[in-house]
Amino acid sequence: MKSAPTIDLELRASRTLRLGVGVVAALAVLGIAWSGAAWGLQLLLVALALVLAWRADMRLRSARGMRLVLAPEGDWTVATAAGAEPHCVLVHSAELGPLLALTLGGKVSRHQVVLMPDSCDPQELRRVRVWLRHGHADAQKPLPIQ
Repeated sequence: MKSAPTIDLELRASRTLRLGVGVVAALAVLGIAWSGAAWGLQLLLVALALVLAWRADMRLRSARGMRLVLAPEGDWTVATAAGAEPHCVLVHSAELGPLLALTLGGKVSRHQVVLMPDSCDPQELRRVRVWLRHGHADAQKPLPIQ
C-alpha cells in the first residue's frame, strides 16, 4: 500500500487577515467614539483597542517563515526561527469559509495557526482540508503536554 505524500506548508503573513484586524480595530475605535462615555474612559478604551490590534497584527506577522510539515503517519513538524518541534499532534481544528485554524500540540508547546489561501500555497492548504475531512478528526491521539 502506497502512503500519502508529505504535506508541506511554508507560511507567510496573510494580507486578508491583517486587513480584517485593521477593519475590526477601526470599528472598535468608532464605536468607542460614538459611545458617549467620558473622555478619559474613551481614551483608555481606544488605547486598549489599538494595543490589542497591534498585538494581533504582530502575531499574524510572526507566522511568516513558519513551516508546517504533515507526515503520512499524521504527525506534524512545526519549524520556526527558534527551531523545529517534531511529533506534534492535531489537538483541534476549525474551518470557517476560507479560514482554517489548527491547534497543534507537542511535547514542549502548543502552536495555534490560522491559515488562509493567501498565507500559504493554496494547493497544499486544499490537501490539508482533504486530510481533515477524511477521517483525521481532532485529538485522535492523546495530547503529550503535561
